[in-house]
Amino acid sequence: MQHSKRALLVACGLAAALPFAVPAASAQSAWPTKPIRLVVGFPGGSTPDIAARTIAEPLAKLLGQPVVVDNKPGASGNIAADTVAKATDDHTLGMVINGNLTSSKMLYPTLPYDPAKDFSYLSLIATAPLVLIATNDLPSGKAFLDAAKASGDRWNYGSVGVGSVGHLGMELIKSRLPGLQAQHVPYAGNPQVVTAMVGGQIQMALVPPGIAIPQVKAGKVKAIGLTSGRSTLAPDYAPLADLGV
Repeated sequence: MQHSKRALLVACGLAAALPFAVPAASAQSAWPTKPIRLVVGFPGGSTPDIAARTIAEPLAKLLGQPVVVDNKPGASGNIAADTVAKATDDHTLGMVINGNLTSSKMLYPTLPYDPAKDFSYLSLIATAPLVLIATNDLPSGKAFLDAAKASGDRWNYGSVGVGSVGHLGMELIKSRLPGLQAQHVPYAGNPQVVTAMVGGQIQMALVPPGIAIPQVKAGKVKAIGLTSGRSTLAPDYAPLADLGV
């Protein structure tokens, strides 16, 4: 079975994998004929990685071939996307975050692939809001916003790279909090973002609930609020809009 475009599974602010269907290969095509490579643009332990490994087993049963997760982190997922775009073996799929894929075309003039032309999009895997988390020494609620406005450029925030939803979301928050001039520090994945926060290198970040909730429960960081309205994925967290963001 030959494709003119590479195939992508799309994840929007991934938090959990949801069921999806892949058309069965016809008897004439006899596809797949070997293991499937599922390329993920973020490191092990990240939400896209967890989602990919969650769907790998049922997808393998559906297709009759093993599905092997291949992590290629870096550049907000662009390294993985480019790997998929240039794949020639007809057995490579990609897992991407649609916000990152959408922004990359505008932020990287020399992007080596075309998100609109080089891929066939197979399925939306999951959707989720992001959680604004901060170091435990900072206040909560509106007191956090007051501290942020007074921080000037003394704070740093982390994300998984330029153009990622965590990066653009934080820049939007900065635009709504006059005085906050926090500097952006990119990391390979959200697990590394949390590690940097616990170590005091950054003061805040926007991360998926699947990353935020365990760290908050463990007392390593605190949750400030959600980028969306109330969510069943994080029912104990209030929307940032309720705080005036």
